[in-house]
Amino acid sequence: MSYYKIYLRPILNEIGFNMRELSLLQETITEILHKEKELERIRNNIVHTEKLLNDRIDELPDEVDAYDLIYLLSQAEKNSKLMRHSLIFLEPAYHGDYEEHSVRFSFTSDYNGFLAFLETLNSLPNRPTISNMQISFNSDEIKTNTSVEVPEQTKQEKYDLKVETTLNFYVKGKK
Repeated sequence: MSYYKIYLRPILNEIGFNMRELSLLQETITEILHKEKELERIRNNIVHTEKLLNDRIDELPDEVDAYDLIYLLSQAEKNSKLMRHSLIFLEPAYHGDYEEHSVRFSFTSDYNGFLAFLETLNSLPNRPTISNMQISFNSDEIKTNTSVEVPEQTKQEKYDLKVETTLNFYVKGKK
């Protein structure tokens, strides 16, 4: 019994500690290998995304000026029966590889004309992004009526939509 207490028990305890430490190290190695695979997947996604972004930037026009933007918007207006109120050119934003030319656009149209306008914007070769869009009803009946409920005769009318939006057009950046 004294052999067990003096020699064997300390050795078994040391083996137990070493086994737990080895198990912990194996779990850590497994986690590291899993993280390494995830990191490789992320790196591949970054490379793929950068390639897509560079392809998109290469497809952008070299430059666009106010006349080009007015022409593009007039093409959209032809197909959508809208009445333009204002067209304001904002300062361009430079993002290194590309530039963003924003236009604040205000118009009135019916629902179908508004949808046709959006479809035409989507079909443009230099398709813009849309930001800060505000849509409201544009009806004299609603403006003069102060009651909360809309009268039955007004519900039957076709409302015009008043739309204010910012259209963002992109071009290649100056190198």
